[in-house]
Amino acid sequence: MKIEKLEGTLNIGITPNEGNNLDEAMINGKPIGEQEGGTPTAISDKIRPEILKYVQEEVPSQFSRLEKEQNLSIDEQYIQMVTQDLLNQMDGRINEYVSQLPAAEEGRGYTEEESASIVEQIKRDIVTAVERHLEINITGRRKPHESNRD
Repeated sequence: MKIEKLEGTLNIGITPNEGNNLDEAMINGKPIGEQEGGTPTAISDKIRPEILKYVQEEVPSQFSRLEKEQNLSIDEQYIQMVTQDLLNQMDGRINEYVSQLPAAEEGRGYTEEESASIVEQIKRDIVTAVERHLEINITGRRKPHESNRD
């Protein structure tokens, strides 16, 4: 696969509200970022670096593994574009999971287990999103072993 020019927004499946604009995403009737209770910033600040590292290190590896398994060739720029899209969606996904914690309602602090649980949920979301994106946007258009013909 060769991509000459890329334009527009790529949503690969982890954006809240099924790809609607993140600025319009709502949780419990309030825009993301305006949630009450607990200290969502503290837990978000703890989760964010772990997810950032995971996306930067593991998403390219996941593409490499899927390329080999499905005998595909995916351009490095395309992988970087998907990685950047995931990073752009990261805060919204973190906020979505943090707002679902009971601590947000009770005003108590967050535990290590809650933080680790959110990290694992987001990692699973990322793996699923990349696999689904590849299935829909890459393998759905081209069969393995098919040569690039114009």
